[in-house]
Amino acid sequence: VIGCHAMPDSLVANAEVGGIAGYMSVDGTGFSAIIDCHTEGDITLGINYLGGIVGHADEGQITGCTFNGSIISTGDFIGGIAGRAVDTVRECSVEGIIEGNNSVGGITGNIGNRPVMNSRFTGSVTGNINVGGIIGYGSATNSHTTGTVTGVTRAGGIAGYGSSIVGCTSAAEIIGDYQTGGIAGSSSAIRNCSVTGNVTGGSVTGGLTGSGNTVDSCVVTGDVIAMGDTVGGLIGWHTYNTVSNSRAEGKVSGRNNVGGFAGHMDGAQITRCVATGDVTGEDYVGAFVGTTSSASSSTSGMNLSYATGDVKGRNYVGGFSGNGGGMYCFARGNVSGEDYVGGFGGEVQQRAQYCFSTGKVAATGEHKSGFG
Repeated sequence: VIGCHAMPDSLVANAEVGGIAGYMSVDGTGFSAIIDCHTEGDITLGINYLGGIVGHADEGQITGCTFNGSIISTGDFIGGIAGRAVDTVRECSVEGIIEGNNSVGGITGNIGNRPVMNSRFTGSVTGNINVGGIIGYGSATNSHTTGTVTGVTRAGGIAGYGSSIVGCTSAAEIIGDYQTGGIAGSSSAIRNCSVTGNVTGGSVTGGLTGSGNTVDSCVVTGDVIAMGDTVGGLIGWHTYNTVSNSRAEGKVSGRNNVGGFAGHMDGAQITRCVATGDVTGEDYVGAFVGTTSSASSSTSGMNLSYATGDVKGRNYVGGFSGNGGGMYCFARGNVSGEDYVGGFGGEVQQRAQYCFSTGKVAATGEHKSGFG
């Protein structure tokens, strides 16, 4: 299908509905595609697999398509271009309102084997689980979103859950309850991405990703505001693998396990990273990381990293970490709290080698130290 234009306004079906095609698969030659098609209008159907261009693209590529309008559903697999796609979606754009339940995206609700590439969304995306400005669930490359993304579990500026996110940017405001992030609510790998919008969440909230594994060469400048635990300026809960060459510059606030860069580290490494924003929390609060688990207890857990923001908390409050050590790390911000308050660590449960702190320390309790 090439170069088609449609203005759908009265579509009726039980599932698999799109402005151009309801269902797409390969033809007799083994190839199918929708290219340079445009739809506009308002589609409201309480079904699964609903998209502005195609409801369910089981095979075939979607290239150069646009949608302007709204797609409102109570079902799953809802997207501005495709409800679900398996092959590549590239060079598409959507401007409008997208609403659904599970796997809801500004471009596609779910994408299988290939990424969404070089695409853009402007508007609002709302759903419950796996809600993203570009994709609800899957991978994306070189794509951008502005507007707002609102979800309950796993909401992100690019993806609700992102298996691989590369070269993407988000200026969207993100609002969620659990696993909320500026790029992804939860992720396996994020590289060369940036976030300028603010993130508001509950527990497991991060400026880049709520929970995640590998992160490299990413920047977050927006603020992170959370009402729950495990909150970080870049990543809320970091599990295994490495975060490297990244920085978080926004202010961070949460309850427990709150860090200017990471809320909690679990069997992971962070190297050559920076946090510059002020941090506010209750217990286990650090300008760089809130807490580290025993699996991250070696000095190699945090390397060649630093924090410059001021820190305010209650107990276990540190200029670098609430309870962790590090190697070749430093903190420059002022620290204030009640008990177990230190210029570098609130309670340094792991070794800190070749580390230092320079900020002022104020505490009302008996456990106070210029270092930790």
